[in-house]
Amino acid sequence: MPTSRFATQARTPHSPPPQGAGYLVFPHGEPAASLSSQIESAESATRREEEAERQRQAQLDEAYAARLVRDAAVRKARLEMEAAEARKGEIDWVRSGGILRDAQGNRDYAKTDAIREELRISGLERVLVERWASYESRWADS
Repeated sequence: MPTSRFATQARTPHSPPPQGAGYLVFPHGEPAASLSSQIESAESATRREEEAERQRQAQLDEAYAARLVRDAAVRKARLEMEAAEARKGEIDWVRSGGILRDAQGNRDYAKTDAIREELRISGLERVLVERWASYESRWADS
């Protein structure tokens, strides 16, 4: 024979709890005030996290933009150095009697002739500068 009235009823997962069983009891008071302050603090924490994330993303964007600018400047400087080195090689090649080739491998007579003309002019300039320097040195000696 059951000793309590709770044990006499058959329980199913969907049946309501028996009356007076003493399940969860919440204290009387002002739960709305503490609940609203918790909600407000959670919302403010969420806002702070979102603002921190926005600031972090802005810093990342600024760093990325600065890196792009720096990389573009480095690339430009590298390409200029490569072009200058290629130009020196072309001049040396033409000076030694070679003929330049274009991108398809055909002989580029126009570019070769232009470099030959530059070499001729620079040779004349060098001779004139040497002649002027010798003239000044003779004038200073006398």
